Amino acid sequence: IGSAFAQVFIQRAAELFANKEKMVPLMHATVRRLSFLALPIFLPIVFFGPDLFGIILGDEYRISGEFARILTPWLFLNFVISPVVQVTVVVGKQKELFGVALVGNSIILGSIFIGGFFFHKLEYGFMLLSLLEIIFYIWLYKWVFALAKEADASHVILTETEQLS
Repeated sequence: IGSAFAQVFIQRAAELFANKEKMVPLMHATVRRLSFLALPIFLPIVFFGPDLFGIILGDEYRISGEFARILTPWLFLNFVISPVVQVTVVVGKQKELFGVALVGNSIILGSIFIGGFFFHKLEYGFMLLSLLEIIFYIWLYKWVFALAKEADASHVILTETEQLS
């Protein structure tokens, strides 16, 4: 579902950018739609993950439900924000996105290592992972939003300059 939204988003964002129209409203609408779509799926896991896993898969899977509960806020943000990250492709910031992706992947590996090595508990590693990824995705959205806003503003300046010519 997220991939389908991303494909539609990049096509529409590229059209808006090419036509010197604003991308920010499309970003907000996409995040809002994906949030409304995802909340009914993710919220029950946050509140009832261990019980749901226990009922559906058996009591021995309750710990998996606890892990899911811990990771769900991060996965929710990943689902909701990932499609709008395509703005970076539209505005030609793929190189910067590569560096950002390296940071995101380093957070994943580092969190699991730190959780296992220092705390000796997988749950703590997952908590650290989820917390750091939540912070990362909030920052990522703000960065992409700033790129879209900058592109939108440059179109306004170009349009005003064209009108003066």
